[in-house]
Parts: sequence; structure tokens; C-alpha cells
Amino acid sequence: MTRASARVIRTLKCAVSYPEGPGYANLHRVMYMQADLWAAQGVGIGLADALIAPRAEEIRRKIMPMNHYRAIDAARVLDFALMSCHTPADNSVNRFVQDAIEEAAPRTLDELVKMLRTIPEYADAAKKGYGPALVQGRGSARCGKMLVDMTGGTEGPADALDRLSTAGVDTLVGMHYSEEHRKHAEELKLNLVIAGHISSDTLGMNLVLDEIEKQGVEVHCISGMVRVRR
Repeated sequence: MTRASARVIRTLKCAVSYPEGPGYANLHRVMYMQADLWAAQGVGIGLADALIAPRAEEIRRKIMPMNHYRAIDAARVLDFALMSCHTPADNSVNRFVQDAIEEAAPRTLDELVKMLRTIPEYADAAKKGYGPALVQGRGSARCGKMLVDMTGGTEGPADALDRLSTAGVDTLVGMHYSEEHRKHAEELKLNLVIAGHISSDTLGMNLVLDEIEKQGVEVHCISGMVRVRR
């Protein structure tokens, strides 16, 4: 076997996944990270913890019946290396987009959406029909204070929107928002921009893969993942 063919086999027998195993079973623990994000905006940490706790317990109960180790067991049988990587990617995209927004300083919501669509992963998503979109607010309205909300496992409680609005946040940029969240934001006159779920996951994972590739690992992407190198 040549060195080149051995390298290809090594590449094919590696997989990067959403939360699996203990990461999936304990997803609710990650959600408390959201309380820290809210506290950084001026929400009291005690109140933030109290807000996230019921939602975290809801997610814990929802995940309890799942087969948490199915993918891990399949990878073991197939002799695949499997890495579960979700929060590092979410943290990466959260910081990247927050920094990009602060640097661009868009004035209106239309400008904010336009700016997001200049990021390659979101530009690709826009071409495919699921790019960044304004779902609550008027495009001509000013953005005000903008907060990127893309980490912490999954969607937090709608009640948190009240506290963020009171703390002075005017616009939230997230991967996705439920209809309950959208309607509540409408009542609060809080702007919501959906950047996109898969495209945001892709951006976060690309930032992680940039570091992985530095170790000489060859990466091939499937299932909606579009590789963009920085």
C-alpha cells in the first residue's frame, strides 16, 4: 500500500458529529452558558440561572429516551474515529459573527442582513434559498444594540427576551427562533434576525476545521457542510 492510498483511507475513516454519547445525554448542562451570555448584557446572574433552569430541565427530559450511543457504537463497529464537536463550533461562530457585526456596524436591519450575506457560508446559503433573513422588525429600522445568540446547546426560554430587552438589547441574531419566540419578540418590539442553522453550524465547524487541518488531516465534507478556509 502506498503512502498516498493509506492517507486516503485515514481520511475516509474519520467523522465529525453533532453531540453524541455523553455530550448528547448531557446537552442540558451546556444550556447554562446562555445565562452567562445574558449576564454579560446586564441581566443578573441569579435571574439568568433561574430563567434557564426550567428550559434546561425540559430538554433533559426530552433527551432522556434517546439512544445516545447509537452513532458511537456504529462507528466502533465500522472502525471509524468519531469526534463529537458542537459547543466549540457554536462558541466559534458566536464570537466570529459578533466581531464581524461590531466591525461592520450596520445601521439598519436591512444593512445587517446584507452584511451577514457577505460571509461565505451565509452567501452560499442565500444562493440555495435559506440565507440570513429578518423575521421580526422593519428593514429600515435601526439595529441599536446587537447581540449574537448562537451557543448554549439549543433555544432558551422565551421569557429571556423580556430581560434582554430590559437590559438594552435591541436586535438578536440567532441560528433559529421558534414562532413562540418571534411572537413574543414582536410584543416587545425586539428585532430578530435568523442567520441560519446549518449555515451557522457550517461556519463554526469551518473555524474548528481550520485548526484541525493544520495537523495534516485531510477533510472532506458532506450533508450540507460546505468547506470554507480562512
